[in-house]
Amino acid sequence: MHVDVTASPDVPREQVAAARERMQSLERSARQPPTSARVALRRGSNRSKRSFVADASVVFDGRVLAAHAAGPSADEAVDEVVDRLRRQLRRVVDAEVARRNEPAVIQKALADLEHDTRHRPEARTKPPEEREIVHENDVVVPEPSRYSAPLPLSTARTEMDELDHRFLYFIDADDGRGKILYLRHDGDYGLVEPE
Repeated sequence: MHVDVTASPDVPREQVAAARERMQSLERSARQPPTSARVALRRGSNRSKRSFVADASVVFDGRVLAAHAAGPSADEAVDEVVDRLRRQLRRVVDAEVARRNEPAVIQKALADLEHDTRHRPEARTKPPEEREIVHENDVVVPEPSRYSAPLPLSTARTEMDELDHRFLYFIDADDGRGKILYLRHDGDYGLVEPE
C-alpha cells in the first residue's frame, strides 16, 4: 500500500518516517489491504498539551475512511488516527460479513456463479453415458478404501454418476490395486492407476 505523508516543517523528520510505518501497519487490518493512504502532520494552532495534529485517510474497497486526532507529539497523534482508522476498517469488514447471509447478497452470488459456469466449459456438461475413461499412469499411494471390498471399474463409474462425485479412490477388483477415478474438465473420466 502506498502511503503519502506530508508534514509541516516543524514536525521532526524521524516522526514523519515513523508515521509512514504506522500507516502501513493498516495493511494487516483487513483481508485485502487499503489501496492507498495519506497522512498530514502539523502543529496545532494553539500551543496546548495537544500541540500536534494528524489528519489521515485510506481508500478501502472504493470507500474513503478518514480520521483526525491531536496529541502532545506527532507520533501520538498518528497513533491515534491509525487506531481510529483500524476500527473503521474492522466495522466495514464486519458489516460485509454480516451481509453475507442477506437474500440479495446470496442472489447476486448465485447469479455470478451461474454467469461463470455459462462462460466456462464445465465437466458436468457431458452426460454420464457419453463419458469415456482416459487412462493415466501415475503413482497412486495406497490408502484404505471406504468400501468393504474391491470394486469393479464399472461399479466405481456408476457410483460417480449417481452421487455426482468429482473423484473416487477405490481398490480395483480386477488387480487389487488402488486407483483414482475423477471427472476431467473435458467431461470424460480420468483413471489414475499405478504402473
